[in-house]
This record gives sequence, C-alpha cells and structure tokens, in this order.
Amino acid sequence: MTMTKVFSVIVVTNVRSPESRYYGLVTMCSSAEVVRCIPHLDRTELHGQQIRVKRAKRDALKRAATPVTQNK
Repeated sequence: MTMTKVFSVIVVTNVRSPESRYYGLVTMCSSAEVVRCIPHLDRTELHGQQIRVKRAKRDALKRAATPVTQNK
C-alpha cells in the first residue's frame, strides 16, 4: 500500500473507565484515499489488537468535535 495524506486525527477515550475501548477518527485528504485505505487496514493488527476500520457516520464526527466539560 502506498502512503496517503491524513488531514487530522482525533482519539476518543473515556477517562472514567480506563478499561474501555478507545476509538479514533481519522480525516483523510480525499474521499478516494478513504475508499482505498479502508480495505487495507480493516481487521489488521495494531499493538497486538485487531482493529476495525470503517467510514464514520456524520453524527460521530460532530460528537468528537464537541468539547466535553466536566462538572466539579
């Protein structure tokens, strides 16, 4: 697979539950790169864990971009 350009990356975690799963949102520079990358990366291994790669739904992008405030 050839290298592609990544526009941005957001890693989402739950600090209250460290055992929970993490997920990331990667924005590629073009839709063509997205279509090309998904089949090459889906179900591959990263740090000993199988990863799933799929196109995000629009609402997931909005949720990840919204800042989270913590009540103190």
